Amino acid sequence: MNVICSVFFSPPQVRGLAGEREELQLKCNRLESTVKTAELDTQASRETILRLVSENKKRSKEGEELLKVQEELEEQRELLKETMKEKEELQQRLVASRETIGAMERELHSKDKKCVYVLCLCVYCVYVRACMCCFLTHVSVAIYVLLLHAGHLNWPER
Repeated sequence: MNVICSVFFSPPQVRGLAGEREELQLKCNRLESTVKTAELDTQASRETILRLVSENKKRSKEGEELLKVQEELEEQRELLKETMKEKEELQQRLVASRETIGAMERELHSKDKKCVYVLCLCVYCVYVRACMCCFLTHVSVAIYVLLLHAGHLNWPER
């Protein structure tokens, strides 16, 4: 090969070409190294992108779950408001019922007093008459009147 080179090229030219070849070889090696580094960086970037996409999907699912939890929380708040409103209404009804019961107890007590008065009056009438036959009739009438005023019997219809 030296023979062919010497025919076409002179030794200084050969040395120049050899140096140029070495420079080109170094440039080629550097470019190959740069390409390998770029490929590694590209692969790392792809992996980073895939990891970020995966994390984004996880966060998106977490966000959806958070929205569902917030909706459930809002529903529970509305249910609590309705329950509190119902509780308040029931408490008001309880107070009204207690007042009604109190009024009925007072009325019953008043009727009981009237019944006792009527019974005493009837017994007095029987005592005054002192007739045994009339006594039984008056006692039965007094008991009947007492039961009527107590609300245990209905007034007779005419």
